[in-house]
Amino acid sequence: MTDLVPTASVPRLDKSGPAVWRALDGEHRAAFEAEFRAVLVGVAETFDVDRLIQVVRRWWPRAVLDAHPDPIAEYIGQRLIDGDQSVLTKTAAELRAEMVSQGECATR
Repeated sequence: MTDLVPTASVPRLDKSGPAVWRALDGEHRAAFEAEFRAVLVGVAETFDVDRLIQVVRRWWPRAVLDAHPDPIAEYIGQRLIDGDQSVLTKTAAELRAEMVSQGECATR
């Protein structure tokens, strides 16, 4: 049996540039702006907006997390960035216990 964790309803976040920009926090917003503006230079030359769409889609998950912080999701994301894929096979209860043992907050 899987470890099911009830989740609160999270308002939908559109996959649009303005929605992503608004949802991102300061440091992430600045990085998004820089990448978006750099791609705009290419769009002005080629009129191909596909790269802009890719930028928005790539930043959308981060925007969702910034708008609705989830400690377990943040923990999993950081572990994956660090190259540890073992978190993908753990239950929410195991992840919470691991976070508590490491001094992370995981009271959800």
